[in-house]
Amino acid sequence: MIFETKKNSLASWIPRLPYLFFAVAALYFVANPFSLLDFPLDDAWIHRVYSQSFAFGHGFEYNPGQQEAGSTSPLWSIITAPVHWLQPLGTDAVTIAVKLAGIALALFCVHTVKRIGESLSQSATAGLIAASVLALDPRLIFSALSGMETTLLLALWLGATLSILQNRLLLSAILISLAPTARPEALVILPFYALALLLASPRKWWLLLTLPIPMVIWGLFCKVANGHWLPTTFYMKSTSVEIGMQQFINAGKLIGHNGPLPSLVVATLIFCSFIFLLYRHKNFESILLLLAAPLAFLFGVLFSREFETSGFYWLRWTDPSVIILTASGALALGIILSASEGWKRNSIIILVLLAVLPHFGESFTTWRSRLISDARSINLITVQAGKWIDENTAPDAVVAVNDAGATRYFGKRKTIDLMGLNCADIAFERADSGSREMVDYLAITPTWFYGKGIYEGLPEAAIFSIPPEEYTITSNKGQSEIVIFRCP
Repeated sequence: MIFETKKNSLASWIPRLPYLFFAVAALYFVANPFSLLDFPLDDAWIHRVYSQSFAFGHGFEYNPGQQEAGSTSPLWSIITAPVHWLQPLGTDAVTIAVKLAGIALALFCVHTVKRIGESLSQSATAGLIAASVLALDPRLIFSALSGMETTLLLALWLGATLSILQNRLLLSAILISLAPTARPEALVILPFYALALLLASPRKWWLLLTLPIPMVIWGLFCKVANGHWLPTTFYMKSTSVEIGMQQFINAGKLIGHNGPLPSLVVATLIFCSFIFLLYRHKNFESILLLLAAPLAFLFGVLFSREFETSGFYWLRWTDPSVIILTASGALALGIILSASEGWKRNSIIILVLLAVLPHFGESFTTWRSRLISDARSINLITVQAGKWIDENTAPDAVVAVNDAGATRYFGKRKTIDLMGLNCADIAFERADSGSREMVDYLAITPTWFYGKGIYEGLPEAAIFSIPPEEYTITSNKGQSEIVIFRCP
């Protein structure tokens, strides 16, 4: 009797394993003060500037009285705005609350993939396997702790997919319509969703009318704030790129880049999932949302900007699509294993483990180390520069910067973004980014402005730097230093 009770108790824990895997992995990732209390990208602090403004009823102000369309994820800024009511407890409380929001969204993604697997295969085992693979994807864990919007977009995308499989079409339309306000590149998902909706229920065509509503509202705000229909950052970071073989090579690398499964394994499983969904279940909706849409998203990013395959600065743009593709591969693996028996299942498990374990161990270690080193870089450079500005300048001082997140959030001064990402007048050449008039301090990376006459001859007030070899956010080691110059 006691044995049976223990057996039943153990069995009741099996469906919870994916969530346990994710929780343990997340705790391992934050077992360091920098990864727990800092963000690995300055852009996360830009989100905090807008989110804090929204939390206290000031809309999307970058500076007081200055509405800007500098956020590529207004929805992320809005839903995390309440964390700033914790500010009396200190910035650490705000940071931890943002990370908890990312973790909650990541757990929702894991749960949703589990439900999608069960829905597609009618097998709890398939869903459990797929969710476990996703839960141990170090890119998902990193994203959840990054302070960025990746897990929000994933939650909307996967939630809409599950809802359409469950024939909850209104809910699915609402979720997917919000996706472009989480990332503007998600606009490429909407045509695939529209086709999936028509395949699921042609009579519900009228739901297509809801898809553009959130983006139209945000677009109207952008038009008022910056004179254009998309966020300022989209225009500044998107470039015309000559399409060639390199983009396809990058896509192949990214599918398994530092993920839980090697690229070849993911590609093989994606092909298997396509065959399964098309020929066995004829589930065209899943093919559109879990295979075609993420591939379109991936190439949409690679074809619209210069791109490197190293550093979270670059990978945060493609991570939503490659994580979805990994989830599709994990679903295929779960379905194959749940449909196999005896020696066939054991053989597949052994082959997958042999192919995955070395790659997984390296990926997991790489992402955890990168979270610590990236967050440390941001803390020692931009965060400390922002704190110096707060403690050593007059309340009415004007500061010009090129990294516009932490220096503005912690500095609490009127801040001019010399890159234009949070200053539409500079971005669209309505003002001179090189002028030192009306500026009291420059807090800049000197290598960005060498020879432009911006800081030459100015006295240095403070320097914040780390050894270039310790800077891991991008391959540009020149960003390992911020110098604060005092303007006459």
